Amino acid sequence: MKIAFLSFYSGLIDRGVETFVKELSSRLKKNNKVTIFKGNKEKKISKYSNLSTLLFTLKVLPKINRTKPDIIYPLNGRWQAFFCRLLALFSKSKIVIGGHAGIGRDDLFNLWLWPNTFVALSIKGRKWAQKMAPHVKLARIPHGVDIKKFNPRVKPLSINLEKPIILTVAGSEDFKRIDLAIKAVAKLPKGSLLIAGSQSEKNLSLGRSLLGNKRFLVSRFDHQVMPQVYKTADLFTLPSNSREAFGVCYLEAMAENLAVVAPNDSLRREIIGQAGYLVNPKNIDQYAQKLSRGLERDWGNIPRKQAEKFSWEKVAQDYQTLFNNLVK
Repeated sequence: MKIAFLSFYSGLIDRGVETFVKELSSRLKKNNKVTIFKGNKEKKISKYSNLSTLLFTLKVLPKINRTKPDIIYPLNGRWQAFFCRLLALFSKSKIVIGGHAGIGRDDLFNLWLWPNTFVALSIKGRKWAQKMAPHVKLARIPHGVDIKKFNPRVKPLSINLEKPIILTVAGSEDFKRIDLAIKAVAKLPKGSLLIAGSQSEKNLSLGRSLLGNKRFLVSRFDHQVMPQVYKTADLFTLPSNSREAFGVCYLEAMAENLAVVAPNDSLRREIIGQAGYLVNPKNIDQYAQKLSRGLERDWGNIPRKQAEKFSWEKVAQDYQTLFNNLVK
């Protein structure tokens, strides 16, 4: 079977989508011919550009047409998905689109393109897609985690912060609501907040003000050392709102046997199960209380077992079954 992924930013940055393409394609290659069409490796990306992805898509479409893939999986949304769907109308290729953008306009547009299958990442996402586009074929396949790379036996980084360390992994997007995590950790009598990722000046100022340099650190880490970053922490939290499409970092944390404190909604209940505490993070006092309880409790190997349900091997097998059924 020939499978084509279109992922403009692969090799340029490491977000959830790019990790998804890398991990899934490496496993599908064992039994299929997989091609990843991606942007110029030499080009530095300062921000996500719809024009760049459009030009990239128009450039690679003739190559895709010549290779005649059985499956085309566009990852950069909107115009890329539109032109891939147009190409498929004049070929035997099947279009698969995943709900990586999260519930909202972008994935609604993808649904209206009528792909051969729309893959929701969660039960919540599938219910929404069913309501928005009842005639589109749907599947539910979550993101995965490399349980060999992220495991409890890796060595921690040496980070000069007051123990215990609470970790969050997030960029500066408002929907991540990192200010809530800062305020909650500040309520604890001891302990620090480590943020892996860039943050707004507003959050940096808030963290320095409420926690000080000995209890607050923001740093960007190479993806290769992230297993060591997780191992440095005693607890994981991410209070993002419902715009979060999935939250791969929850899986990575649990794979290293870190318990999680997260918002109490259907998506997080599906991902975290019994491997942490769920809370309304807008209630700072309750949020702080759950963080404190999470640090005090002996979790055994509950988080690790929860993460194993989302191994990339299981996810890849689900995709292989989906693709096989589409090209029968």
